[in-house]
Amino acid sequence: MISRKATRIELNIEDIEEYEQLKREQTQEYNQMLRMNAQTTPKEGMNIEKKLPLVNTSNPSNTNTKSPSTAQRIGFD
Repeated sequence: MISRKATRIELNIEDIEEYEQLKREQTQEYNQMLRMNAQTTPKEGMNIEKKLPLVNTSNPSNTNTKSPSTAQRIGFD
């Protein structure tokens, strides 16, 4: 395997603030959509999640327990 330098990832405070602001806005928009469309079909509910990807970042709903984690697949486990 070819050895190479590690990739440097920088995260600025501005990036974190921008992420938190976007997440707040999307959460508010998501809550408004839920209030307005209390009787949505499952298909419409999935469209809401696709439009607002930052709403459920802490608890992803589409995890598959049978698939190995990324670390296992690339050999870092």
